[in-house]
Amino acid sequence: MKSKVNKILALLFCAGVMLVCVMTLITSGRNFAYGFFKSYTDQLDENSDVFDNISARIYKLNYNAEYRLWGRDELRHLSALSQMLPGRELVNVADYDMVKLTNGSYYNVSNGAYDGVLPGEYIVFAGDIKEKYGAETMLVYCHCGLYEDGLMPGDSDTYDNNNEYADMIIADFEKAGIPVTDSRESYRSSGLTIQQAINKSDVHWTHLMALYTAFDAAKTLRDAGFDVDPETLDPANFDYDLYPKLLSGEFARRVGERYVECDDVYVLYPKYETHFMYEELGAPESQKTGS
Repeated sequence: MKSKVNKILALLFCAGVMLVCVMTLITSGRNFAYGFFKSYTDQLDENSDVFDNISARIYKLNYNAEYRLWGRDELRHLSALSQMLPGRELVNVADYDMVKLTNGSYYNVSNGAYDGVLPGEYIVFAGDIKEKYGAETMLVYCHCGLYEDGLMPGDSDTYDNNNEYADMIIADFEKAGIPVTDSRESYRSSGLTIQQAINKSDVHWTHLMALYTAFDAAKTLRDAGFDVDPETLDPANFDYDLYPKLLSGEFARRVGERYVECDDVYVLYPKYETHFMYEELGAPESQKTGS
């Protein structure tokens, strides 16, 4: 009996895989072909060899398989549901370890080792920019959603090194003499609650958190001698259109909207006069101006 059940399950699994493959080719076969035969070149540089060529094509196949697989969202929702129903606090969906915070938001757990390579590359880049063009650089550190203690469920906070990682990044930049605006400090000084600062269905900030962090970044620029008025970023200096519960963000797509509260969307309009001018160096015909 057990052998018969295993065979039936194996047949159903194979049939399901075949169905997904056929429907993926029907709905997105053109995208797979374009990536494999054409757009893979955007992953190559002028010194690439045959192995780079193969790697670029494989990358495009993997990319399309991840984002264009037929039934992808439904499979993710099913995976999330099967993990959450038994009461698991830490679940893995779409190659992310994530938890539902005590305030109802979702959060990608960070537990990777810090090696300083990427921050080091940016620090070198900043030095090159200063040497070649005399331009100063600043870092606005955009922290993930864990801005308060007690948000992680149970003892899952022992699995997360988000704040430790942030402190190391900021220390590296400050040691290099690059001024830093830390969004964690912006959050504390803003007086916002975590519900006002971080979206529930998405990994990103609300418009208020973005404005308060930009305000602090503008103060850093002003203190460095730039003609910048931080007060223009005060939320009170904007009118807005509100679209309630419009944003179904990354977490909602990952686990399904039935488990996530969708977020409001604000379209902001400055109350003061604005002006911008855009021009590509060496291409005067590209100049654009407007409000």
